[in-house]
Amino acid sequence: EPRAAWLIRWADRILVEGTVPMGDFASVLGRWGFALGAVELLRPFLGPLYAWASAVPSHAVLPLPVMVRLVVLFLKRMLKAGFRSMPCGDGAELVPEAFRADAKAEGEVVCLGGWEIGPEGDTASARWFSETLTRDSAPWVFEAGEPFRVIAALELLATLCCVVAFSPEEGGACVGSLTISGTTDNLGNKAVVSRLMTTKYPLVAVLMELAAQLLQRGLALNLHWAPRLQNMEADALSNADFRGFDMARRVRVDVGGHPWIVLPGMLASGRSLFDAVRLGK
Repeated sequence: EPRAAWLIRWADRILVEGTVPMGDFASVLGRWGFALGAVELLRPFLGPLYAWASAVPSHAVLPLPVMVRLVVLFLKRMLKAGFRSMPCGDGAELVPEAFRADAKAEGEVVCLGGWEIGPEGDTASARWFSETLTRDSAPWVFEAGEPFRVIAALELLATLCCVVAFSPEEGGACVGSLTISGTTDNLGNKAVVSRLMTTKYPLVAVLMELAAQLLQRGLALNLHWAPRLQNMEADALSNADFRGFDMARRVRVDVGGHPWIVLPGMLASGRSLFDAVRLGK
């Protein structure tokens, strides 16, 4: 707790000042790396910080780049909320494929879909969701113009909704870390989740929320890729085609009103920061 409190104070200071001496930054980055060695789902987010520290002179005093500022803000909020530990034990339990997800963005029509692959592996007995996003429920989807421009973020949001809808709220009581696996037909997101790293907005905001949700539940996620033709059930749900699914087993995920851990704040902060970048260009 004292180490976390020190890092929170340091983050607050540089976020307010907007600049940092790079010698001090490199020194504190070592503290971050040591502290987050215990929290594997947060440690990869240090990547952009290390990249920046290695690319600039150690004697300089520099303004914080957009991505560095966003990552520091995210890590500060996670530590402040008490996310400082992960389950540990004899080993990790691997759960077979738990869900499949997909997203659609055509014109103004944006829809997310996903279903839980139970022991039977059939859609008739599966829990599932299909949610349409609007300018009111998810305004950030439409900020770049056509929603298809943020399809990677939408695909990852569908994966996030599967974690929220189908996994237990608290997984910390398990012995060891419980690893669930899911499937998407977005190959890029497989790499993003594997590395827990991206510098693209708004994809990075959705990834931060996914990491927070997994950490809260004591889970890890192996995200696999499947061609679209092998993901037809989730594709159908993203097209509001519910044939083969039991309406009584539908789960609702209110994307706009769900009590997300960091997503609204990261989207708001990222929007203002990246708007400044666009204005500069």
